[in-house]
Amino acid sequence: MRRGSSWDDEGQASPSWQPQHSWAAATVPIGLASSMLTLALGAFLAGMFCAPTMTASVDAVARVVPERVRGEAMGWHGSFLKTGGALGGPIAGWAIDRHGFAGGFAAVGGLGALICVAGVLIVSGRRAQRSHSARRASAWVGE
Repeated sequence: MRRGSSWDDEGQASPSWQPQHSWAAATVPIGLASSMLTLALGAFLAGMFCAPTMTASVDAVARVVPERVRGEAMGWHGSFLKTGGALGGPIAGWAIDRHGFAGGFAAVGGLGALICVAGVLIVSGRRAQRSHSARRASAWVGE
């Protein structure tokens, strides 16, 4: 099995969404920290999912994008990562102002999990559509 990927029913490599879900979910409990020690342990746990998440997303871009435009795709990948990081601060700040520091972690962790679920649904929908189109095309050829 390739790093950051799993195999689907057709033997095709597909990105694993577990690191992204885990990273988002592990951010939320940091807001429950009651001491410096529990805050440090929570941050360490959340950080453990960072490397697999980056590896899985870079692997997905490298597999999906044709080599001739891979540099541009990696540029977009990096830009979107930085945009997410830049937006996370103000969102966390808004939530902290209204609900305390726990609200900040819950807001960005929950938003990250929501974005991951949306990504999974979009990818699943595209795969189903491609599969349906392929079956229609093969049925048409077989007539």
